[in-house]
Amino acid sequence: MNYIKCPNCGKQISSKSTSCIYCGISRSIIEQEMKIKEIKNEKELSSELEGFYQNHKHHILILEVIIILVIAIIYVSSYLPKIIEYSKIERLNKIIDKCSDYGGKWNGQNEICETELGIINMK
Repeated sequence: MNYIKCPNCGKQISSKSTSCIYCGISRSIIEQEMKIKEIKNEKELSSELEGFYQNHKHHILILEVIIILVIAIIYVSSYLPKIIEYSKIERLNKIIDKCSDYGGKWNGQNEICETELGIINMK
């Protein structure tokens, strides 16, 4: 059996009773009082949450900024190897072009340009 607290006298009564056996208050009044108390509790909770937000607004803002920065770092770091690889390929293409400008042949293994005039180190 479930018990509820009578809002009038404060004693425990059966949740199925039609009135309080101690003070005689009717079940409908008990239910109304319980609803009023529930609404007050909801309002208090809402105002507490609003107060918490107002007191910690700057902390929440800092946390949001940190989360955005972490996401940005992860995003950029996922492209960083591609950017580095592209830079290496771009550098290598420039070296090969420079070697061919000298009329030479690129030896990638030793990173040298072999020309008719001699060997040019391209490191």
